[in-house]
Amino acid sequence: MMGEKAIEISIKSSLLYLFLLLAILLYYMYLQMKVVLPNPISFGDEGFHTSLARYIAVNKEYPKYIPFEGSELVRDGFYRPPLWNLLLASFIFIFGVKEVVIKLVTLLITFFLGIATFVLVKRNFNEIFAFFTAIILVSFQSVLTYTVLFYYANLLLFWITLSLLCFITFLRENNRKFLILSSVFASLALLTNQFALTIYSLFFIYLLYELVVDRKNLNQKIKTYLPFILLLILIPSSYIIRNILAYNTPICFSLPYLKNLFDTSDCKIDKFEEKYKFTGQAIPIGTEATAFSIGFMNYLEFAYFRSAFIILPFFIGLVFLFLSKENYTKFLLIYFLIYVILILEVGRTRAEDTARYTLGFASLFALISGFAYWKIFEFIEKKLKILKYIILLLVISISFITVNERLDTLNKVKAWDPTFFEACEWIKVKTEKNATISTIWGHNGAWCSERKMGPMFADVLLSNDFNYTLKVLKENGIDYLWIQKGSIDPYNRGYAGNYPISFIRMLVDNPQYFIKVYENGDEIEKCYQMCNGQTIYKLNITDF
Repeated sequence: MMGEKAIEISIKSSLLYLFLLLAILLYYMYLQMKVVLPNPISFGDEGFHTSLARYIAVNKEYPKYIPFEGSELVRDGFYRPPLWNLLLASFIFIFGVKEVVIKLVTLLITFFLGIATFVLVKRNFNEIFAFFTAIILVSFQSVLTYTVLFYYANLLLFWITLSLLCFITFLRENNRKFLILSSVFASLALLTNQFALTIYSLFFIYLLYELVVDRKNLNQKIKTYLPFILLLILIPSSYIIRNILAYNTPICFSLPYLKNLFDTSDCKIDKFEEKYKFTGQAIPIGTEATAFSIGFMNYLEFAYFRSAFIILPFFIGLVFLFLSKENYTKFLLIYFLIYVILILEVGRTRAEDTARYTLGFASLFALISGFAYWKIFEFIEKKLKILKYIILLLVISISFITVNERLDTLNKVKAWDPTFFEACEWIKVKTEKNATISTIWGHNGAWCSERKMGPMFADVLLSNDFNYTLKVLKENGIDYLWIQKGSIDPYNRGYAGNYPISFIRMLVDNPQYFIKVYENGDEIEKCYQMCNGQTIYKLNITDF
């Protein structure tokens, strides 16, 4: 009878934490919807990913080249892992081109990420550990960012987390079903983004360690892991074969430290050789600076959580893992070592990009931090039970504060300049359907304008040579220039994300070639520094 009562209490406790987590996740989804639903699709690569999905759904085609960006001489191949774009395309194909459907996909992914994390961690440990890990994971700054931005990142994290936790379940239970599931989820992660090569590396190193340490059972190990390895190869093989057939190379992207392993010259059309180079992508302020230049602890707070509540527990959890003799701890420590090696390389890029490139490690940070909180919870429970709820309330409170603060910031970020969409609408209505519009905000404008976005070359922005500029524009088949006046750089610093004031003066001083056909906001003739609004020029260079 006592045993039955203990089981009943345990079940009730598990359900209590699950229902608490569900309530929190639903509340967070409500807050996220308040950010995404009123705001248009525009920020960063949102327009690119949604435009690509729309093209695939409408044309029922997996294109070789990006169809809505490029010029007569330059076009990028669609060689990226396609799962995110195909997933979005499937929703558009089923429900039609409706923004509300697209906006809910990433929110649902994050919701199920929290649930799946709880279920798998609870299976391996207990509901306390599971609750801490799940709520920490969905509260990370970067996870919140890519919940309300329609990028591939959270889908990648979803697959990585499932693969990681299924493999841990296999190590603890020796249940081969979870080993197979782990390989399937890792393969889906690789079909989402090349970051999944980190978890492939993790599996390779850990299996090598197993084979070296346990040589007596070598045949049994090989028999156990062979189906796992075959699935890791076979599932993404169609993507590799497609790349070989389309671009004469298995992969077109570079890898940290290794750079380009293969000849990628056929991965894009590039018949234009630029004479000029940009200083960089964006003026290095805020998160445009590198992860190391802003300070690594500041970067960790930007990407994850406040140091005192997550970073410190993470390192405490690492110590606990190091002292533990469980086989899964070696697996996690190897993964952390891979993170350290990778961050030393990618940490030299923009902090914002670094956070996205390494988002797949968020589940590792959440798991180890949750492990530390669980140990603290257990220790306090033995001393004074009432105090354990302080730890629980502390984690929930910090989660609430972080989520609200981050979503407030993201709401301001996503509240894109309304003049941009006014110009977008004008382009969609007034320009030819086959027109090519050159702008530095092409990714942003592709979705709303439904026109082909041409590149804004360094040779156009930086040459200060009027005749050469016209020659480059004509050779590339550019029909319009779309200028965002808020991106004018009065200091001519040469960044790809800004229009030098010298270039703007060239446009203003030559109205016979650059015909102003649309303008809102401030007059561009008076913009000698950043102004408000948009200006669109039609090029009159047929006879040039």
